[in-house]
Amino acid sequence: LRDLSRIWKGMLKVTGDIIDTSEKALLLWYGEVNRVIGDRFTNQKDCDWLHNATVEIIGEDLGSEYSDKLHKDIFFADFMREPPEPTGEEPDDAEFEAPKIYEQVDVKEELPTKLRSYLENV
Repeated sequence: LRDLSRIWKGMLKVTGDIIDTSEKALLLWYGEVNRVIGDRFTNQKDCDWLHNATVEIIGEDLGSEYSDKLHKDIFFADFMREPPEPTGEEPDDAEFEAPKIYEQVDVKEELPTKLRSYLENV
């Protein structure tokens, strides 16, 4: 039950303006299942099993239009947004923090670029 609650907790981090279609909700669920359950697996064979079993079940229950959208590189993160730009109307001691918006991340382009920028600023 703990893993199920972690999946739901991850899904509840997202607001309705980010997840505004059933397809996006499914991708979020799939990403959370992989984050919570898939991270426990220690070899690629088990990870492949989870992916294939999930795709098969979604295909049976919702159809191939949904199961075809599931791939292994679905990730969500809350560190991709930039802090707001100062307008000049803020107090001198104002701090600008990036908003923590949990959203889908493109792991091939956006994520490596963002992580490199964090490493350069360390």
